[in-house]
Amino acid sequence: MNKFPLLMAHRGGDCFAEENSIAAIKQSLKLSPDIIEIDLRKSTDNVIYCYHGNNFQYIFTSFFFKKKLAKLKQNYPSIATLKEINAIIPQNTILLLDIKDTTITKQEIIQLMQDTKAMQILIASRSLNYLQKLGTIPKNYKKVCNGGIFFLGLNKKQFCKSDINIIELFHWDFNQKNITLLKKNNKQAALAAWFLSRKKYKSRCFKHNSFWIWDYDLPKLKKYLIQRLN
Repeated sequence: MNKFPLLMAHRGGDCFAEENSIAAIKQSLKLSPDIIEIDLRKSTDNVIYCYHGNNFQYIFTSFFFKKKLAKLKQNYPSIATLKEINAIIPQNTILLLDIKDTTITKQEIIQLMQDTKAMQILIASRSLNYLQKLGTIPKNYKKVCNGGIFFLGLNKKQFCKSDINIIELFHWDFNQKNITLLKKNNKQAALAAWFLSRKKYKSRCFKHNSFWIWDYDLPKLKKYLIQRLN
């Protein structure tokens, strides 16, 4: 991989169908995105499934999502399991697993992904503690600290010594000084889209070679990338 930013289908491609659904991902794959991003949760009967939810659901996670899978599917019919989604991911695609439930273990992920065709697996979390507790992961995996974490509020030296490979930064931290520091320590940065106009976000992704770029309108973003790269 030598081209950045990489095109990412956010929540599987929620511009096409319900977020994190099989239907959304199948439509996204027609555009050949570099990364399919999905959100992972665990049901009370220990099935890892893919769903993010709206802001209200996200805040009150336990009330909405700590249920058996059968009950969840009654409430959200489009819900797919990680196993089901993994089965349709092609060989040339990176799969980004955004962990929304930190009770999900490394062993569970590796077991479910052992027959994956994906080119690479990215395990992402806002929790540095969760990522550190994962310990050593297989060579085709990378750790991602996402959600626009405040890089300047962290101990930079400590972070650079960690085994986290990619960090998502808010635009005020996404500058050449910080990016250079990360690169010196074999780490990459991605720009968080929040607090920026879509025009500025896309422009800065190219200016500083963000690891990924995404938009709610994936077909429009694909056209934009083709124009920029040509």
